[in-house]
Amino acid sequence: MRFSVVMPVYHADSTLLAKAVASVLAQTENDWELLIVDDHELDDPGCTVTKQLQAQCTDTRVRFLYHGENRGANAARNTGIRAATGEIVAFLDADDAWHSNYLARVHQRFSQGDVGLTAAGVRRIFPEREKESIIQHAEGDVLGDLLLGDIIGPTSCVAVRREVLLAAGLFDEDLPARQDYDLWLRVCRRCRVGYIRQALVDMDCGGHERISTGGMKHIRGTEMVLEKILCMPEAAGRERAIRRSHLYYLGVRCLKEERYALARGYFRRSAACGLTLKAVCGMAASLCPPLCRAAVSMYRKLTSRGRDRHERA
Repeated sequence: MRFSVVMPVYHADSTLLAKAVASVLAQTENDWELLIVDDHELDDPGCTVTKQLQAQCTDTRVRFLYHGENRGANAARNTGIRAATGEIVAFLDADDAWHSNYLARVHQRFSQGDVGLTAAGVRRIFPEREKESIIQHAEGDVLGDLLLGDIIGPTSCVAVRREVLLAAGLFDEDLPARQDYDLWLRVCRRCRVGYIRQALVDMDCGGHERISTGGMKHIRGTEMVLEKILCMPEAAGRERAIRRSHLYYLGVRCLKEERYALARGYFRRSAACGLTLKAVCGMAASLCPPLCRAAVSMYRKLTSRGRDRHERA
């Protein structure tokens, strides 16, 4: 089983990029190729970082592709998928890193023959804390749950059979954000999912600029994906529940970005699709920003202390 690892690069931190590449080189699974897709204009200083890395890299399994213009992270991923020669495509962002046994665990899960996509747990690393996130949902046909929200996770923890990706239509480059969730929906209409219940991916969540998109682009992308979901035959009869779930997610997202008026609107629309306690709590939080900020701060402290106790044990 051969892996094609696709890594888009755009204004990447040189230290994190080197760490990401090193994590691929350190894999205990050896049958792979790494496609580094540079998404800069050729005269952009960011392109120089990739060219310097190429000059230093002696491993023939690493291939460098250059767009010559900025087309976006998902256009870069699509370029990598089309150029891939492996049976399985695994994604890794230039600011993330895999544990050395990641591809071996993915290989093990695919070898069981019943899945077309695998997702592993991640460890999110913040300046003040670390947080592990491991999917707890059932394996197999997860499309029903996926309609309500992204239970697959970020690209760096996902690997997909290349034939399934091609059949699903690759990443939608017209979406401003949430292209990964949109693709997982189309992929999971065609295959079953296998989860690896172990945190095998380190995601750096520091102050640097990640290649993924946040802010209003994320909110707009979520709204666009929601409309696409509601057009799916599998959504028939579940429209209210789907709207309620996604509108609540958007409200929470706006709270985190301190867009309180916008959050309040999403919580109201979510409640209109079916009143829930969490929507009421979200609306209350949006009405009292100082209380909301204090609650978020307390939650982060408690989760950090819990992790410290677990590590000491």
